[in-house]
Amino acid sequence: MVTTMTKCSNLRQQIMDDVQRRYGEYLDKDKVSCITSKIAAAENKYPAKTTLASAIFYIKVDTQITREGGKHFSGNAGGLSSPGGGVLFGDLYTDDLDDLYTNTVSFQITMTPVFCSVLFFDSASNLLGHFEGGGVSTVSGVAGGTGSWS
Repeated sequence: MVTTMTKCSNLRQQIMDDVQRRYGEYLDKDKVSCITSKIAAAENKYPAKTTLASAIFYIKVDTQITREGGKHFSGNAGGLSSPGGGVLFGDLYTDDLDDLYTNTVSFQITMTPVFCSVLFFDSASNLLGHFEGGGVSTVSGVAGGTGSWS
């Protein structure tokens, strides 16, 4: 039987592998290492859900921290994905919720029919937090864009 911790570790490893593949040629090694280290070490988590709407080259991403007083992220991304939509439930990990709310300017999203990760970045491409979630979706693909919390 696979434990919850093992599942979490496997999902995090997939996210970290994806970051290395996608950013390895665009960002310097130290920046990529910093991003993957933050993902691996993330402990502070907040219940959240992410809603997706995809029109192939455009993806609307909404992430809501579902605890009382949680804020809502609204983002618009460009990339290549299958058309459709979905809702995925999971956790948002961040060391500093106020920093995430205040300084997020961009994000990267990886989508499959059963899993989604959203990485939130500041203007210097520093990782501020990330969402890991599962559910049902018709969307598969990778995209990046801009957005903010309100």
